Amino acid sequence: MKLKSSWIFVALLVVGCSPNEGSSSSKTQALKRPPAKPYVPKPGETVVKFTFETTTDPVLGNGDVYIRLLTEDAPMTCAHILDLVRKGFYKGILVHRVMTELNFKITQFGNAATKDGTIDQNRPEVGSGVSVPREPNKHKHVAGAVALARSDDPNGGDSQLYICFVDIPHLDAGYTVFGEVAQGLDVAEGLGKGSKVMDCSVVQDAKAVGAGGDKKK
Repeated sequence: MKLKSSWIFVALLVVGCSPNEGSSSSKTQALKRPPAKPYVPKPGETVVKFTFETTTDPVLGNGDVYIRLLTEDAPMTCAHILDLVRKGFYKGILVHRVMTELNFKITQFGNAATKDGTIDQNRPEVGSGVSVPREPNKHKHVAGAVALARSDDPNGGDSQLYICFVDIPHLDAGYTVFGEVAQGLDVAEGLGKGSKVMDCSVVQDAKAVGAGGDKKK
């Protein structure tokens, strides 16, 4: 399997999908839950937060997704993502890919070309312009894993990341798993094409805390 133009390419590539692909048709306002309490990072954790809005669904796909970064096993990738989050790179970006096969369920975002509010599969995808080498490690594509999408170049990963909802072992050898969802996997599962990143922030940077810095940097 390859990723072309930093997006996952499979035989079942999304074509003509509805704006809220991957969401259950049985969701109603009555199911709406109160906002989850903020995630409190444990000592030594580096955590980033993405806040999503899904206007086509009043129940799911709205709220915060906290991602614990695997800084020791994917240091270059994690440093790159931290830098992008600090710069607010992801604000306004749309979820542009949702795959819902039983053995291939992912949600993907990070294409800066979607900041204009549209998703066009024929338009070149845009990242930050800085790529990072692939970092093979012990972490697998399991439910809750977060990995970096890339182009045909094994070292061509940049800003696009995807969240796994099932085990996808055939991706293990080709892509860097650099994080795991610490809280908000239910929010991530409710995202559809067109869901928007409203905000992003570094909740805690273990390196900064260890150096006596402010953990909210």
